[in-house]
Amino acid sequence: MLNKRQIRVFVASADDVKLEREKLTKYVKRTSSRLPFIELKLVMWEDLSKGNQPQFATIQAALNEKLKDCEICMFIFHKEIKKNTKDEFYLAKAINKKIFIFFHEGFSPSCETEAFSYWHLHKFIEENRDNYILLSNYQSIREFIKKYRNQVEGYISETFFHISQRELVNYVSTQMSEFSYDPALNFSWTTTSSVSLKNDIPYLLFEPVKKK
Repeated sequence: MLNKRQIRVFVASADDVKLEREKLTKYVKRTSSRLPFIELKLVMWEDLSKGNQPQFATIQAALNEKLKDCEICMFIFHKEIKKNTKDEFYLAKAINKKIFIFFHEGFSPSCETEAFSYWHLHKFIEENRDNYILLSNYQSIREFIKKYRNQVEGYISETFFHISQRELVNYVSTQMSEFSYDPALNFSWTTTSSVSLKNDIPYLLFEPVKKK
């Protein structure tokens, strides 16, 4: 049996993307149990706010400590950026965490206060983007989850796992409905996917196909 490694993803945002946070939580809970090699854990302020943190002066201080233990930091924006989220971003950047920014497009400010907050958010994003921080724009929840899969799960797959040929072949052979294997280490299955392996490579199956 393969040992699972826990990967912690810190999720930061204002309240204006509450739906994204809820859908992401449901998606990760639904898919993480099926992942053969990892256990994904989302770290959010909602979890800490359910109980007291006596060793910390504030919930935010406790959350900052949790951020330090995470491998990945996600920042989701739509209308504005609050001080705590900004501080979390600067902390993540200072300690060299892998950062992903997701921006929900399409907001139209209806007053001067909203317009200023929106301008401030755009200014913050532009000032803090660099070659190591990926910005993903989206216009729907479906698109948000798709880009999360492509960017965050893709990064996890490429970065954290070096799975041997034997481990991967053994796993795939138990999951795929019509599995074939040849000496050249090429294999395919009844979906349209195929993989070619050479020695040990980073690879992760996020959605295994179960036998019929």
